[in-house]
Amino acid sequence: VVGYTDKMHQWMRAADLLLSKAGPSTISEALATGLPLVLTGYLPGQEEANIRFVVDSGAGVYQSAPEEIAHLVQLWTTPGNPVLQEMAAHARQAGRQEAAKNAVDILYDLGENAQSLLRRHWGPPYKHAKGAKFFDRIASVTRNAL
Repeated sequence: VVGYTDKMHQWMRAADLLLSKAGPSTISEALATGLPLVLTGYLPGQEEANIRFVVDSGAGVYQSAPEEIAHLVQLWTTPGNPVLQEMAAHARQAGRQEAAKNAVDILYDLGENAQSLLRRHWGPPYKHAKGAKFFDRIASVTRNAL
């Protein structure tokens, strides 16, 4: 067990299986890494859909009973058992490898479109319009990220 770390991506790449609560960030990182999951708990309402997504995609299971979790880990890590490899393949398929780039593309488009709308509405002094600096910054930062 490790406390806070900024090396989670390294831990996940070294792992064969992740046991975790159904938090969206953890699930996203695991799927992007191709790491199978045993989801052990969730926040009602907020994280229930995360469990359905992981289970339906074949990338993992939900199990909250410690004895059952121990049994699954023992079974799946038995030499010759293909379950972890199959779940890892499903995790890679469910993961969004291009998610960060897609988010940057969306933000870039948002910034460019907002700048265009502000210019059209306000004319040359659009820089004085409410929000102009914000959208200029979005366009600038995302342009550099591309």
